[in-house]
Amino acid sequence: MFEALPVPFGLARYGVAPDHPEVKNVVHKFSEVALDRRVRFYGNVRIGTDIPLVKLHEHYDATVYCYGSAAARTLSVPGIDLKGVLDAREMVAWYNGHPEVQNLGINLEQVEQAVVIGHGNVALDLARVLLSDVDKLRKTDISERALEELSRSRVKSVKIIGRRGPLQASFTAKEIRELIKLEEARFINSDRELHVQASMQELRRPARRLMQLLAATQPAGQRSWDLLYKRSPRAFIGDTALEKVQLTLNELQDIGGRTVAQPTNQTEIVSAEMALVSIGYRAIPLPGMSEMNIVFDTTRHILPNVQGRVNSLDASVPGTYCSGWVKNGPVGVIASTMQDAFETAEALVADVKNGMIACGPEKSGRQVIESLLAHHRVVTWQHWLQLARYEASRGAEQSRPACKVLQVEDMLRFAGV
Repeated sequence: MFEALPVPFGLARYGVAPDHPEVKNVVHKFSEVALDRRVRFYGNVRIGTDIPLVKLHEHYDATVYCYGSAAARTLSVPGIDLKGVLDAREMVAWYNGHPEVQNLGINLEQVEQAVVIGHGNVALDLARVLLSDVDKLRKTDISERALEELSRSRVKSVKIIGRRGPLQASFTAKEIRELIKLEEARFINSDRELHVQASMQELRRPARRLMQLLAATQPAGQRSWDLLYKRSPRAFIGDTALEKVQLTLNELQDIGGRTVAQPTNQTEIVSAEMALVSIGYRAIPLPGMSEMNIVFDTTRHILPNVQGRVNSLDASVPGTYCSGWVKNGPVGVIASTMQDAFETAEALVADVKNGMIACGPEKSGRQVIESLLAHHRVVTWQHWLQLARYEASRGAEQSRPACKVLQVEDMLRFAGV
């Protein structure tokens, strides 16, 4: 198993909201697998840079790509590069302690009004973290740097903006319920009439319950949040930093059985010092894939595949597989992604049994790879366990689950590499 960072667990460590520890429990199962004597972990190794991709295919019988969707989907609107406009991926990674985004220059002392563009669960996570009592967050493994910044925060309101209506939103009742239960923030519910109308339609029980939740009135709080529908960002406005967001008002139309947001000529302005763009993620190809006859789908941002078997233009690429978001796109939660991994593993095992993968002695695997990494600072699983013990001990001193190390060089040092 090759990992670009010195630490394992990817999305479970750096993508799950810090106040959702139950979701992160999946790492215990992952750790059991990693301790199997047949598994080797190579952390702090970038495929395509530290090891050429061709070397993996030359020296292993099969290669499985599970590197997710590390880039954010972007908006092409004026002002997107203004200070204060960030993509959700960066913000989530920042408060979870990802080492590559610790210098974003976030200053919540200058933010009273924030907007989140997008109606998925990540958008609600962002709003909840911005509005939560910082003392509650101190009990989580949120990064120390984020805790310091949130303790100085002046955020008073968060508007969560989507281009379509409430029935087309991707967020779930669980995430909405957590926001509603937030004692320190009230739900403004500017579009309550849309929720009421939606709740009166014939809906499946989960959707009906969600609309009923949103149609209810909420208690008061010092801070506030709101859900706005049928709006798309037209421009981010400000001299050097964000001051306002111009929104286009949309109409919903049924086109081929799909509800599509069509822009009108009407616009509105909302004040904001921070805008978080949460419209999804996308995978990117690894260096060297084209040389291996692996054709990356730059439209869907996935590796084209059938049940996890990677395809080229005209056939599958022998011994090449994929799983997770790079297989199907950034959809589903950890549980569904695990089921997806089982499908890929079953395909690989079937190919071994039917002879499509020739598992002969000619593939030297580990010996060649480790010789290529002889002068590289590789993190083994034992190194990771040493670092994990250090993070846990620092956390215990503060009555927290863990205090994550935020810089790669420090990770390597405390791991003993």
